[in-house]
Amino acid sequence: MAVTACQGLGFVVSLTGIAGIIAATCMDQWSTQDLYNNPVTAVFNYQGLWRSCVRESSGFTECRGYFTLLGLPGRMPKISPRLAWVHAELETMKERISQGLTLCHMEHLGNI
Repeated sequence: MAVTACQGLGFVVSLTGIAGIIAATCMDQWSTQDLYNNPVTAVFNYQGLWRSCVRESSGFTECRGYFTLLGLPGRMPKISPRLAWVHAELETMKERISQGLTLCHMEHLGNI
């Protein structure tokens, strides 16, 4: 009974995490800069993964999308190859853990 409760709790927590990842990916406000207190330029700049926006004190908002990787700000094109390498390493670790757990399960059943 306790194992089923733990599995159910783990499933709910994983669904919550997936919902959080989707929400964070869709958000535009990953990087913000508030210039409302500046009397010369009363604007609010914010950037996300998909576009960059500027909101003025009058309420007008202008957004420009990133159509290529080259349009992303500063360090993003330099970080992308590193993220691909980290992704490949994590996938390799996942496969090794999966194979190890399968072997442990087969030993427990007496198949090896």
